[in-house]
Amino acid sequence: MADDVIVGTFCLTFSDPEIWQELNAAAVYIHRIATGQHARGLNLVKHIITWAKEYARENNFELIRIDTGAGNDRLINYYINCGFTFIKDTRILYEEGMPLHYKDGAFALLEMGI
Repeated sequence: MADDVIVGTFCLTFSDPEIWQELNAAAVYIHRIATGQHARGLNLVKHIITWAKEYARENNFELIRIDTGAGNDRLINYYINCGFTFIKDTRILYEEGMPLHYKDGAFALLEMGI
């Protein structure tokens, strides 16, 4: 929120076995970041990361993780510039009932230590 206006939103989970598979571990997983058009350029992702780091410290997590579509080099590089480390690209098999954005099945995995 800024001046009583929603500028963005995101979700957290603490496990993500569908995407992270054998690398799944207890961590703060940031998902579904969305920024309002009027808030573009305000570096909201950096504010989310700052908040997530503090949340992770307070709740004894050692990692913050994020994923995006594999091949989305612009966003992957943005996350790297925000302090994340690229771990690897991975593929999943889409199953009925999964979120539709999982359908392509190719994801880039990134994380940062606290």
